[in-house]
Amino acid sequence: MVSRTSTAGVADSNEPLDTEAAFEPRRSRMRLDGELEFEIHDFGGEGPVALLHHASGFCAGVWRRIAHELRRRYRVIGFDARGHGDSSKPEQPYTWQVFGDDLAAIAERLVAELGCARVELGVGHSLGGTAMLLAAGRAPQLFGRLVLLDPVLITAELAARSRVRADGSTAASLTTRMRQARFTSRAEAIALFRSQPLYANWDAAVLEDYAREGLLALGDGQLALKCPPHIEASIYAQGETRHAFEPPTMPVLLLSARGSRFGECHAQFAAAAPSVELRSVDAGHLMPMEQPLSMARVIAAFGADL
Repeated sequence: MVSRTSTAGVADSNEPLDTEAAFEPRRSRMRLDGELEFEIHDFGGEGPVALLHHASGFCAGVWRRIAHELRRRYRVIGFDARGHGDSSKPEQPYTWQVFGDDLAAIAERLVAELGCARVELGVGHSLGGTAMLLAAGRAPQLFGRLVLLDPVLITAELAARSRVRADGSTAASLTTRMRQARFTSRAEAIALFRSQPLYANWDAAVLEDYAREGLLALGDGQLALKCPPHIEASIYAQGETRHAFEPPTMPVLLLSARGSRFGECHAQFAAAAPSVELRSVDAGHLMPMEQPLSMARVIAAFGADL
C-alpha cells in the first residue's frame, strides 16, 4: 500500500506548546549484559507504552517536542543508543544487528518493569527504524505496531555502490570522521550547525534540544559531541540491512522522505510485506527534527485505534 502524504500547510511552530518549555523527562540508567548502561528518558504520559529510537549521531533529547505531543495518549520513553548521548560507548564494532539486539533487550526490560503486555508503539528514525525492524524480528511479541521514519534499508547492491574505498568506507563515513567535534560554547555549536545544510531545515527548538543534550561539558570548559565522530562513522561504514530481517507481522507505517536514497528499498520492502503501509512524505531525511509536530500527528494518528 503506497500513498503520498504532504506536510505542506501543517506549519510547525517554534513556539512552546502548553507547558513544553518546562517539559523535561525523568532520567534513569538501565544496565544490560552486566556492563553496558543506557540512559533512559521517561517523558511520561498516560496510556500504552511508546518507545522511541533516534537516528545515528543523535540522542533521545531530539525527541522532546514529539514526545510532548505523543504523551497525550502514550507513556513515552526514549533512550540513548550505545555510543550515543549518555549511554556506554564500548569499543567493539557498531553493527546494525547490535542496535537491534539492544532495542529488543531494552523493550523486554521495560515491559517487565512497567507490567505491561508489550510496547504498543515502536517509533524509530533512520538507524532507529532499522533497529526497530531487527528487534521486532527477534521478538515480535514485544511490539504492537511500528512507525519507521525514513529507515536505513540497504540492499547489497546499494551498499556496494556506496563504498568509496577498499576498506569499506563510504562517503558518509569519511565525511563524518572530519566533523568538528569540539566547541567553545553551545552558542558556537548552534551557530555552526545552522550554517550547515544538514541542519538548515531543523525546527529551532529541536536544534536547541540537540545542543543541550548532545554535547558534553569537558574539564577545560569546552564542549564535545557525545557521539564521537569515529563511532558515527563506523555505523555508516556497515553494509547491507535489507535482508537482515523477515517481513514484520505487526502493522507498520513506513514514512519515506522526499528523494530518500533508500526510497527504492522502501518500495521493495513494502511490496513484500502486507503489513507495511508505505507513505512518501514531503520532508527530508531528518523529518522528525525538521517537522516534529507534523510527524507527531502522523504517528499519533497511526496508533489512534490502540
